[in-house]
Amino acid sequence: MINKRLFGTPIQGDVRRKLEARQQVAGDVQPGESIDEAGEPKKYINGVFTNKDGNIEADLSSRTPFVRMWTSLKLIEPQVLAESAPTEISKEEIEDIGETAAFEKAKKITKDALGVEYSNTMINEIKDEDGNLIKIIVKDEKQRDQVDFIRKTYIVGDYNYQTSYGSVGANESTNPDTFNVYSINNTQEESNRQAGELLFPQQLKDNSYLKPQAGITGLNVETGDTLGVIKTTTVNFVVHNFTDFDRIYNKYFLKPGATIFVDYGWSSVENLYDPVKLLDFKGAGGIQEYLYGESKLGQLEGQVTKYQGDFDVIQGIVKDYTAKILPNGSVDCTVTLTSANSALLNFNTSDDFEFRLKSLLTRGV
Repeated sequence: MINKRLFGTPIQGDVRRKLEARQQVAGDVQPGESIDEAGEPKKYINGVFTNKDGNIEADLSSRTPFVRMWTSLKLIEPQVLAESAPTEISKEEIEDIGETAAFEKAKKITKDALGVEYSNTMINEIKDEDGNLIKIIVKDEKQRDQVDFIRKTYIVGDYNYQTSYGSVGANESTNPDTFNVYSINNTQEESNRQAGELLFPQQLKDNSYLKPQAGITGLNVETGDTLGVIKTTTVNFVVHNFTDFDRIYNKYFLKPGATIFVDYGWSSVENLYDPVKLLDFKGAGGIQEYLYGESKLGQLEGQVTKYQGDFDVIQGIVKDYTAKILPNGSVDCTVTLTSANSALLNFNTSDDFEFRLKSLLTRGV
């Protein structure tokens, strides 16, 4: 995957050709000089700077950079957990003592550890493609999946500026509902929607002075640490409506530890991905596969990979922020993100965490 390449690793493919073409054009072509030779494009161009009609055009000067920042929030009821992790009987144990004995052992171990009696309905059988039993998982009867109520995604620097200000028809709301409501019946859905309106308000809904929506004014990305494995990203943006700053940005963006995505690149990117599709992606590789998946059957699958250097996505954790009120009432904000892998590389464990981890591992073994 493209995101697993260390800083300094030789680049390949179209990314390399684009860089070489830019370097040669910058070194050989003077102002006013043609980039054609005898009516034919130079070989080093190699189609890199051609438009859809096959004609040579300028590179960076013919495109526009863009930046988008977003975060997504979900109101849930957490799952009710047992006192320890589910009991698992591995494939090796099953082959050694037999399936019947393995089921009995799973129930006995869990009963002795938790004092809970299990029925066969709480035992999950994990089988391979050939139908062979490879694992037995016994769950506590108190366990269940989390219950999702509502999800809201906040985006800064998206096309919705035009939706709100340029193409709203008669009697249409300038703040369309963008909630994702999860429910089992209409009553629950309406209750979830009301809760969402309180916790996750719409931008510009309370806008007495008709302020414009928030916008990004600058982006800086730096690669650092050993082997360049950590990216530090600084996003500058302005929030004009103070109500939005107080109820949205101060709570969900300017919050140390919050996860924020930053998408940036050139206007040659045809269509930006939908954040909801990224969050709902069910592939085995999760977000990494959705963004950086390699080619399959000649087609590049990942959103970042397929644009070959013209688009990048930062998944960062808020490290620092600033907010300053300007004379016109707007709020000038800066948020600094560190790439998600820094949380693992620089993670220091406390004594309490180590004790709980050792306890969990001991009981699991």
